[in-house]
Amino acid sequence: MWGMTASARLPSATEVSTVSVVGALIDAEAAELLRRRPLVLSVREAASLLGVSKDLVYELALRGELPTLRLGRRVVIPTKALLTLIGHAETGA
Repeated sequence: MWGMTASARLPSATEVSTVSVVGALIDAEAAELLRRRPLVLSVREAASLLGVSKDLVYELALRGELPTLRLGRRVVIPTKALLTLIGHAETGA
């Protein structure tokens, strides 16, 4: 199997706990975003939510992986599209 070596190990409890905390923070941020319900996000806001650079957000948009809208000279990302991308699609609204 690729990437597996004789020294492969399971993650420690601390590593698993850290991943859980990070996941909870992302969930909390997505929940806050849903509560505020802006229709669109700036590239900077989307990058912050995803934890990536603005350049990567623009690249995702160019590749068609992230839907965008152009409002004048501004490029914005529909909130619902971003939440769907990260697996936090709105339910029951």
